[in-house]
Amino acid sequence: MAKYTHKARSIVAMNDWCRTNLPTDGSPIAHELSLHIVMNYDTAPTFGLKQLYSILPYSEPQLRRHLRRLEQDKWVFVSQDPIDARNRHVEPTDKMLNTYADYFKLFVSTAMMLKDD
Repeated sequence: MAKYTHKARSIVAMNDWCRTNLPTDGSPIAHELSLHIVMNYDTAPTFGLKQLYSILPYSEPQLRRHLRRLEQDKWVFVSQDPIDARNRHVEPTDKMLNTYADYFKLFVSTAMMLKDD
């Protein structure tokens, strides 16, 4: 039974870190939105909002609300397309990229610890 207690404590510690450091406010919508922004940064540094809204299975108003908060808290930068002002793009700030890099390291180390037994 002790091996499960240790594993559960590791997961709780990771969840605590996420609650303290990630820009999600405990919302799975905000978490998934943030992950997609970071994930798409490698292939499209400025990602179209229309494309983002079409990928995620949530309503556009919900996504816009979370995106506005991410922008206000300086996690993302939203800009207008220089060619067509109707289009807007989102890109993660260094704050978001660095925090998610730390999160990915923590996730991998926790997964490796859980695997070892």
